[in-house]
Amino acid sequence: MKNITSDKTNKVIITTKNSEQLAKKVKLLSAQILKRNQNLYKRLENR
Repeated sequence: MKNITSDKTNKVIITTKNSEQLAKKVKLLSAQILKRNQNLYKRLENR
């Protein structure tokens, strides 16, 4: 038997479209990951 609750609270989903701060953080982290991956590939090529 399923437990059904009537939750009337409004939930806000934060995305990069509605949060400039989150968009900046995601962009920064993506750039860091891209740079790290580029460095890893360079190191692999030089082996």
